[in-house]
Amino acid sequence: MSAPYMNAPMPHVAHPNKKSNVLMIVLIILGVLFLVAVCVIGLLIALLLPAVQQARLAARHVHTENTARQIGLALLNYDMMRGELPAAATTDGNSQPLFSWRVEVLPYLEQLPLYDRWSKDQSWNSSANAPISNMHVAVFSTPLCPDSDGTNRTAFVAVVGPDTVINTNGPRKMRSIQDGVSNTAMLLELRASDIAWAEPRDVSVEEAVRLIKNCPDSRGLTVVFADGSVSKIEPSVPEDVIVKMFNCSDGSASVF
Repeated sequence: MSAPYMNAPMPHVAHPNKKSNVLMIVLIILGVLFLVAVCVIGLLIALLLPAVQQARLAARHVHTENTARQIGLALLNYDMMRGELPAAATTDGNSQPLFSWRVEVLPYLEQLPLYDRWSKDQSWNSSANAPISNMHVAVFSTPLCPDSDGTNRTAFVAVVGPDTVINTNGPRKMRSIQDGVSNTAMLLELRASDIAWAEPRDVSVEEAVRLIKNCPDSRGLTVVFADGSVSKIEPSVPEDVIVKMFNCSDGSASVF
């Protein structure tokens, strides 16, 4: 007679090592998948970052050109109302410069309240005008000129000289631009500025040549022509062409 329960199956005993091995394999797989995902995301970011940076830079260029066009239009409206363009600077009775042409075009840039507060017989940094001239005027700034961001510095200047559109000899009439308004540039973009927007200071033709030729951006600097059109002048443009472009009566020069 057999013993009771002699043929009953033995109970299954779990092996802890098997469970821990399975868990380890799962964790390794998850870790590998995580590392692959991180690498893929990193690669996508590396590929997309230059495109994002280029898009941002392109937007800054568009913003700058639109602002330059706005200032150019203000000068044309000034000429339409006054019959002449503003001189480089308003002067006192002793021919001493008081303030910039940029002050004169404020009413045509939707800044009439600011212009009405301006003391026309005093200098830009006088006690009466300093609180205004120290203000940030957004239309004179651009994201391509960090110095102008939130400050009173201007990112746009006239190129001035005895034969330029905005010149040192006094107001110029449009019909006196012998080379043609579409061939003669009057304003230049700055990428670095220490000039306050109300300050009676701009750049000479020689300085403009240097700024354009030394511009690290291959697309060049924005210029505004006397007809209000806007374009880029690349560093590769010859110096003599740039000089002719800013003077009114030395023969037109094709830049394009």
